[in-house]
Amino acid sequence: MLLFAGLMHGAFACGGPTVALAARRLLPEKNAFRATLFAYWLFLNALAFCAVWRHFSIKPVAGLFMVSIPAMVFTGWLGVRLAGRVSQRAFARATALLLILSGLAAIANALAK
Repeated sequence: MLLFAGLMHGAFACGGPTVALAARRLLPEKNAFRATLFAYWLFLNALAFCAVWRHFSIKPVAGLFMVSIPAMVFTGWLGVRLAGRVSQRAFARATALLLILSGLAAIANALAK
């Protein structure tokens, strides 16, 4: 299921919520969920970065790199700090809420076009 969600993400660039839903179902424990999605998006973003690097001049890619890497480090640090303070139940609820908001944003974006 997680593999299918990843394929959907790659094929249609819309699978972020699908991947999170699949991971949430397959990995109910918050640390396994976080570690799996972190590895998944780190790999996916590394591939995207390589594709952008290959097709564009170095100037825009360097700017993207200068913003993305500190953001990734900060959110990784923040996730580690918050993980120990959030209960399994609160984590499940927050995940569900964020997936619902993500779905609503995707619907609003589709309707706006």
